[in-house]
Amino acid sequence: MHTGKQRSTSYNRHISPFSPPPPHHDAPGSASVQPGTPVALPVFLDQLIFSRSGPIRACYCPMPKEVAYNLDADLEHNRKYIGTYFPRSFGESRGIFSRLIRPDMVTDSMHAKPVLRILDIGSGTGGNLCGLLLTLDSTGYTGRVEVISVDGNAIALDLQGHIIQAVKNQGLSFSLAYKQIHTVFDSNQALFCKQLRAVMGEGDFDVIMAWKTICEYYKHVKGVTKAGSIPVFSIPLPIV
Repeated sequence: MHTGKQRSTSYNRHISPFSPPPPHHDAPGSASVQPGTPVALPVFLDQLIFSRSGPIRACYCPMPKEVAYNLDADLEHNRKYIGTYFPRSFGESRGIFSRLIRPDMVTDSMHAKPVLRILDIGSGTGGNLCGLLLTLDSTGYTGRVEVISVDGNAIALDLQGHIIQAVKNQGLSFSLAYKQIHTVFDSNQALFCKQLRAVMGEGDFDVIMAWKTICEYYKHVKGVTKAGSIPVFSIPLPIV
């Protein structure tokens, strides 16, 4: 819950390095990031993920081929991923959701809901989820946010847990219920649907995210089966 203390989220490490850092976006109603405005990683996240004495100890190491498929990534791979691609994932999510969650679009109806439910499939180390949570915080939403974070890489989920805890420690405007589910989705359509139903459980979600998971899953299944086309999501989509 929001503690009522004075809080100012400062930003560091520019995701768009050619531009100056953006103004603070943590005042209620200031969620929108204007087109062309750079999105930067908040200082507290920058310090957490790059600290040499912390639990993550990320490092910058571009590896475009290796990150095409991350399900089997070890700790070293995940640390390189966070140090290189987490800021970009955060920036993309922050920029997209700051344009979607605007007072003239959905903010009023969102504030009327006491509970917002978020499902993040293939959440990885949590960059996209952090972007969404901090965007919600910047609107001043005061209800309850329930997150189900699903990924097949246990190491990524463990690192994500440290990051989400750091986000909670900032004193969010809303209460956050955060649950992780470690599962590897099967390439068989029937089994995939069964797994997805089990993950979703009962009830609806206000936001469902998959980001690059669908592409990663499709490419991997296609490579394993040598098939030209795998309509694996043609059945799950109506469930969602």
